[in-house]
Amino acid sequence: MFFELGEGAEGEYIGLDPVLSSSFQTELIGSNTMAIYNRTILSRNQYFPGMLINASQIHFMAAEYYLKAGQDAQAKEHYESGVRESIHYYDILRDMSNNLISPEPMPITEAGIDTYLADADISWDAATGHMEKMRLIAEQKWLHFNVVQPNENWAELRRIEMPDLVFWEDQSNQQSLPPAGGFILVQSKPTIRKITSRYRPMTI
Repeated sequence: MFFELGEGAEGEYIGLDPVLSSSFQTELIGSNTMAIYNRTILSRNQYFPGMLINASQIHFMAAEYYLKAGQDAQAKEHYESGVRESIHYYDILRDMSNNLISPEPMPITEAGIDTYLADADISWDAATGHMEKMRLIAEQKWLHFNVVQPNENWAELRRIEMPDLVFWEDQSNQQSLPPAGGFILVQSKPTIRKITSRYRPMTI
């Protein structure tokens, strides 16, 4: 739903892999097969609402809280509710749009969401240990925020240092990888000073 398939992709989702070299990325972009963000939901939706906080965000916050408190059942309940609310949220945004340039997505069903939540990479029960479950929350939160709430995404990525993002290493550049912990430019000196990010406890 969040993406439109490329016109030449023959129904297959093809994303832009950031670890590919620039020449491969350029070739892929020009092939008309790469998926793009859904224009009906996002860029051409004149009724897109302002967003401060939403139900999915609250559920993921609660899931993190209960996970740290050792209450696994409550953490799972809020994690799965957060995923469901996120999927329905973007479905609602499409229904609000007055632009139908993007193809109609497959209908969302509770059975389909159940299947998604049962996937080995998504399933709460399949995760082993505290950190693996925290990683699930972080990944789903990152997907939910996406380009709609980029400031929250930026802050959460640095607060909990998850999910792990992989980037292509540019050996021709002095800074071969994007900054990991947040950087600021010190104007008085031609240097960059790192701001260390830390995993901070959160209470609700």
